[in-house]
Amino acid sequence: EKSERGFKNLLVAIYFLWTYPKNGSILSSTFGICPRLVQGEYLWRWVRIIQGLKKSKIVWPTVTYNDPNSQIFIISVDGVDFKTWELKHPTFSFDKGQYTKKKNHGGVKYEIAIDAHTGRVVWISGPHRGGLHDKTMYCLELKDKIPAGKKIICDRVYSAKEEPDDHAKLSLPSFTDSKELATFKTRVRSRHETFNGRIIFFRSLSDTYHHRHNHHKLVFEAVCILVINQMDHGNPLFS
Repeated sequence: EKSERGFKNLLVAIYFLWTYPKNGSILSSTFGICPRLVQGEYLWRWVRIIQGLKKSKIVWPTVTYNDPNSQIFIISVDGVDFKTWELKHPTFSFDKGQYTKKKNHGGVKYEIAIDAHTGRVVWISGPHRGGLHDKTMYCLELKDKIPAGKKIICDRVYSAKEEPDDHAKLSLPSFTDSKELATFKTRVRSRHETFNGRIIFFRSLSDTYHHRHNHHKLVFEAVCILVINQMDHGNPLFS
């Protein structure tokens, strides 16, 4: 991995994620190497190496968030959808559970949480079925991670299926917010959308995904790691 050849293989994997070429011949001709070296497990091994940085790059700051004297608004959360080829349903010709309304296509979705003050990505969850509502996705895991007394900044889609204890942790846009708080929440949501926009610059996420379904998680997490590295080296999200 630490050789010149290893570095070239890493560049091949990054280029694959960035351009998502239609076939291995295009990728191999770009780098002047054998097509066998840019397909199958040989390619996915390097995508896994990038994705393997997740444990060090995406860290939930438990101590900070559990501190009762720390900030009340701790993270922003949002769901992102991506187009994929549709898995065959065992009984029916069409599976509505795979259908994502945002993309008008079969797909998968992920949940991303970003620290409201540092701009660091602290949580990603998925893949989930494309038809899953953002609020339902939030209730699966993230809701239980939020300490009592802390709040999540989110958009109005999270007001769906409202339950009595929801507003104890969710902070939606509200006309009762002060001017300063409304501005803060708007900027945090906008910053989150900036991150979402950066990851879909990678065509492996913006185009219809046509590789194995169980590899989409590798692609998504590897792209997130690359964008986080950009943020760490001179291209942060706006404050």
